[in-house]
Amino acid sequence: MHWASRFIQSGCVIFLVGSQACSEGRHASVVDAGTDKTAMSKVSASARDAATNDGAVDAMVDASAENVPDASADAGVTVSDAQVGESHRAADSGVPSAPSGGSSSVMSRASAGAGGQVPSTAAGHGGGAAGAAAPAPDPKTFAAALSELFIDMPCDAATPTPLPEGMACSHAPNSQHVEKSVTFGGMPGTRYTLTLRVRAIWEPTSIAGGELPYPGVPFTVGGMVAQNPDGTPSNAINYQQFQIQVAEPAQTYWLNNYQATSHEIYKVDYEASLQVAAGSEIKIIVHDGNELEIGNYRMLMFTEFPPYDKMASLGQSLRLDVVNVEAQP
Repeated sequence: MHWASRFIQSGCVIFLVGSQACSEGRHASVVDAGTDKTAMSKVSASARDAATNDGAVDAMVDASAENVPDASADAGVTVSDAQVGESHRAADSGVPSAPSGGSSSVMSRASAGAGGQVPSTAAGHGGGAAGAAAPAPDPKTFAAALSELFIDMPCDAATPTPLPEGMACSHAPNSQHVEKSVTFGGMPGTRYTLTLRVRAIWEPTSIAGGELPYPGVPFTVGGMVAQNPDGTPSNAINYQQFQIQVAEPAQTYWLNNYQATSHEIYKVDYEASLQVAAGSEIKIIVHDGNELEIGNYRMLMFTEFPPYDKMASLGQSLRLDVVNVEAQP
């Protein structure tokens, strides 16, 4: 049996270059013009005995090149005459080729695997985690624009202090109607249950109709500002309404429905859920029908978030935070 055939059967395709080759135990994945020939292990003693002069070396290299296509055919890899010639020229010159890292031209049967798949160790420096799936996003990020959303309804700077009980103050300029709009994220075609934490200091208003899903909490789904029996706007329109409008599915959520109006001020902290479709617009609106609001004569405040964590505001305010976002089945 030819010496090159013996080494091919042992699981190692051999290019003998001077005194360099791959040993029987090495599962080298690449031997081509782009591979560092100096990284090949020394030939076994039997191969060195057969290669005693330059003519024998050339003969063995030629013999090896003739056998490589047969050995690599099952792995789906071919060797061109140019590649064999380049290896032969490198042997004659004694100069190693460029380091490995490019595409593979020749692979041993062992490194190709039974199914012709190249293992990750043969993929070069670019392999590894390239095929790893990206982690799914946290659904709460779909409502990120609502997190820590703050609406301030201050009294006019000229408001005298201290405020008497039940005293109203004039709105600061441009604060009689405040509206903020955000876009909810999510996967197209999916609806979500969005749970918000609502913290506010506000006056009461009155909403007719709708549903109050949480006993003792002024959160109302649907309905409208209360009207007089004849259908004309009632005085409730002049007690500012805090509301969230969802475009899809279309719904209005009233946040401060006490089903009555009064010159009172409340501090609230509750959680409530809304239904929102992916990509829907969400509007947070505070509206007052006149230029007055009930002042914070009780000097109520939240110390856990700014801007009124050190000193109470004379006016009213709303803070939203995202508690949870969950896709509906």
